[in-house]
Amino acid sequence: MSVSRRVLTRGWLTRSVRDLLRGATDDIAGSRYGRMAERMEFIDAPVSKGLMSKKRVFFGRVGEGADAGLTLAFSVESRCGCLKHIDLLDSCQKRAEVITMWTVNRIDHVVLWVRDLEKLLAFYKALGCDEDPFMMGLFRQGRIRFVKVNIGPNNSIDLRPDPGWRPVERERGNMQHLNIVIDGVNDIQEVIAEIAKQGLKPDIGPEVQGGAWGFDIYDPDNNRIEIRLAAQPK
Repeated sequence: MSVSRRVLTRGWLTRSVRDLLRGATDDIAGSRYGRMAERMEFIDAPVSKGLMSKKRVFFGRVGEGADAGLTLAFSVESRCGCLKHIDLLDSCQKRAEVITMWTVNRIDHVVLWVRDLEKLLAFYKALGCDEDPFMMGLFRQGRIRFVKVNIGPNNSIDLRPDPGWRPVERERGNMQHLNIVIDGVNDIQEVIAEIAKQGLKPDIGPEVQGGAWGFDIYDPDNNRIEIRLAAQPK
C-alpha cells in the first residue's frame, strides 16, 4: 500500500495499517482481518526523526476478541520523515530477522517456591550446589525474599519461601524437570554413592540421558531434577 506524503507519526501509522487491513480483506482471509483492524495494538511502531530513508518491520497484535494474541508483521518504508509504503508480511521469516538483533546468552536463574527452606537448602547442597552467603545475609536481614543457590559460575536457583505454599503432585506441575550438568567425575555410581551419604538416592535411573550418564531425583517439594555428567560415556 503506497501512502502519499503522510508525516510518519504513530497516529498516521496506526490509521494506515488499519486501512491496509481493510483493503486486503478479500485477498487474505475474508472479513476476519477487517475485524482485527479495529482491535490492533502496535508493537515497536517506528517514528522517524531524521531525513534518511528507512525500512523497518514491526508487529500489530490483536488485543481482544477471538483472535486475541495473534500477531501480524508489517513492513514500513519512510523517506524524509514521511510514510511512503506499508505492506502486510505473510512470512514469519521477517519476524526472525528482527529477533536476530540480539543473541540469547543463557538462562540466568530459576525461581522455586519452597515450603521448608532449610530442607531445600540441604537437598541442593547435597547435590553439590553452593549457597550464596551474601544473598543469604540479605535474606536474613529481610532485605530480599529469596535465597540463591549457585549452580556453577553463571547460573542459580532462587528459593523463595512461603510456609503456606503446598507442593503439587510429582509430574503435575508446570516444570517437567530442571537439568544440572556436573564436572569432575566420570562414573555416575560415584555420584550416587556420594549423595547416599546425605540420605538421597535416584528416583529414576541411572541411565544414559542426552548422550551422557545421569539420573533424576525429586527435591522435597516434588521438583524433578536431572543430574547429568558432562563426560560422555565410553
